Amino acid sequence: MAFEIKNIAWPQGEEALAALQKKEGLTLLQGLPGSAKGFFLAFAHEKLAEKEPWVILTSSREEADILREDLSAWLPQTRVGLCPAWEVLPRDVEEPDAELIGERQRAFYQLMQKEGGLVIAPLLGALQSTLPPERWIEKIIVLKKDGDIPADFKEKLLGLGYEPVAQVVDAGQFATRGGILDLASPGSPSGPVRLELFGDTITSIRPLNLLSQRSSGETDEVWVFPAKELVLEVETKKKLERALKEKAREESNWAKTALELFAATGRFPSWPWHALGAMDERADLFDYL
Repeated sequence: MAFEIKNIAWPQGEEALAALQKKEGLTLLQGLPGSAKGFFLAFAHEKLAEKEPWVILTSSREEADILREDLSAWLPQTRVGLCPAWEVLPRDVEEPDAELIGERQRAFYQLMQKEGGLVIAPLLGALQSTLPPERWIEKIIVLKKDGDIPADFKEKLLGLGYEPVAQVVDAGQFATRGGILDLASPGSPSGPVRLELFGDTITSIRPLNLLSQRSSGETDEVWVFPAKELVLEVETKKKLERALKEKAREESNWAKTALELFAATGRFPSWPWHALGAMDERADLFDYL
């Protein structure tokens, strides 16, 4: 007989669950060292069998990674997502990593789908400012087999922050050659895909292995998430430009260089943090519940 965690008899665990189910203020559980925390959460998730997704907060990314590994082992049939923080500081030159953005967007998608499962987030990841849910959804493009690809699809990908390359090897990239378009969308449930086109019509969508560059199988649709978590609207770009010009007039060499880069590439060092400050509306992970 297969091992099922929900069939375990654990009196102390049942007592703790009863306290949680009362939902009378906060419930403090003590005496759960190491992996016992993950086991109790898995036990509670199976026993309560709630359909809504759970968000579990941790104090650090390291703790979140460990807890995710434990929960994935105890609940192999349950989706366990991760929502890390950007892990770059406002003055850092580097942008948030594409794979990291993929993890965050996968968590957004999981929570909005209301299909249960768990999302583990370091506190800084849960509180990280981002686009409001409705704005994020507007950026997503869904392509279907036998449907037509938008005439300006490449421009749309560039606007979503994708990098055009000769061969797709990482998330956030796309490549075209003849009637083939390879695409790796960060966090998309579709994963990397290869689209075959006849004119503007999508004749096939196949999962793409980035290591072997081979495609196999078949799928009916692909969800294209933004390559950058923040997609700059026209008004936000104008606000950033005005702010940089004002700083440049104050003899800020950094602002002058940033303004030149912004005009040439649409990006400059630490632009995501400055973009957050220029946005009229912001959200965090809890707004996606």
